[in-house]
Amino acid sequence: MSFNNIDEDIISILNELIEEIDNNNLNQCNDCLIIDLSVKCENNSLYLCNNCSLKRHDDSEKVLKDLENLAHEVEQRLQSIENTERELDQWRDQQLQKNRDFWDGKLF
Repeated sequence: MSFNNIDEDIISILNELIEEIDNNNLNQCNDCLIIDLSVKCENNSLYLCNNCSLKRHDDSEKVLKDLENLAHEVEQRLQSIENTERELDQWRDQQLQKNRDFWDGKLF
């Protein structure tokens, strides 16, 4: 067995594999690069195997949950800011009233 024969055998096997892939409509996963029958087109240009599709789904659910938590936290902070503004308005009104009472007492 010579090296030339081995190279030719390898090339022949690779060509057969490529032909088999083409004939079976096998696709390559964009994430893990596996070539398998389980790889499906998720949209026009994204091909994912079952595992990667599930992982992306799980990841998107986590992101959505994180966004919901952040939205809730933002709501709480906005409520806190509104409460602080209301307290400051009340304090200002009290100070203005004290000032008026002081000057009203001085004038009479």
